[in-house]
Amino acid sequence: MTNDPGFNELMDKYLAGKASEAEWNELRGLISKGNFDEEIKNRIDAEWDSGIIEPGVSFERYHEMIGNIMSAESHIASIIPLKRSRRRSVRRLALAAVVTGLLVLPFAGWWWWHAGVKQPPVAITGPAAAPAAEEVVEVQTKFVRLPDGSTVLLADNSRLEYNRDFKGNKREVRLWGEGYFDIKEVPDKPFIVKTGKLSTQVLGTAFNVKASADQQRVVVTVTRGKVKVNDEKNSYGILVADQQLSVNMLTSTVIRAEVKSIEVVKWKDEFLVLDDVSMEEAAVMIGDKYHVKILFANESLKNCRIAGTFFHNQPLEKVLTIICSVANAGYTIYPNDKVVLNGEGCANQ
Repeated sequence: MTNDPGFNELMDKYLAGKASEAEWNELRGLISKGNFDEEIKNRIDAEWDSGIIEPGVSFERYHEMIGNIMSAESHIASIIPLKRSRRRSVRRLALAAVVTGLLVLPFAGWWWWHAGVKQPPVAITGPAAAPAAEEVVEVQTKFVRLPDGSTVLLADNSRLEYNRDFKGNKREVRLWGEGYFDIKEVPDKPFIVKTGKLSTQVLGTAFNVKASADQQRVVVTVTRGKVKVNDEKNSYGILVADQQLSVNMLTSTVIRAEVKSIEVVKWKDEFLVLDDVSMEEAAVMIGDKYHVKILFANESLKNCRIAGTFFHNQPLEKVLTIICSVANAGYTIYPNDKVVLNGEGCANQ
């Protein structure tokens, strides 16, 4: 164990939301050396057990900062054991078997469990500061729930930026890379995706946006509903389901085509997103993905609610192990593609 006052001071400032970008980079550099693993483990354990959040730091931002620390170096997740909250009143569960912008967290990694949590911690780049009225959140977490309840699934090497509160008369995000958007309809408050100079505007729909690294080539594909696409000078019209628009800002080339949108968004099939669902609903989704039938030995297990996202087609055994560790359950896989879940469940939580 290395007792370094400088490290502890940086950790204190970061978790208090007072660290500058340079201080966060210094802290991340110290974490990556591997000399402070025991301090990190003890600190995360203490933060977990106390449940105390620094004044001026929101619950969401606090967990984002913890997530940043956990993902600063690939070995960190392995030194933090799976934990179950001691709060018996908790009814919603959140697990993080997720890919952050920095690493793939291992199966035996970590998860957060707290009342009201509906998505994994977010990896933000840059300094963590106290929330402001127009605070901008930059995320690389694969599955993102936005302030209005809309959701975004990000492809590899992609990131999203948005105002935390979506105040004003529009909801606007900025995308780098590729993302699949499922947007809640909010009358008189359009949803706008910015990719370079191009804007994709919707009221309520699902669509895919893919932008090149230089933001000069953008492809918009609609799976349901309709969207309007334009840039600073031109309007490219309205797209409906199974229509695609490709815009090359460098050559001013615009291609509109009829497509099978299900093929365009096939990249997201490698993800398993359990977005605040019951165990019964999760069993159906897992069964469909892995071609198994999941049964319950204890009916009360069906009522547990979980939220989590699995990436890169993780094996069935890993998915079941993590879910069961959260839901106070166990599982048995039988040769005939049948899985039986058993255990006490969440009746007393």
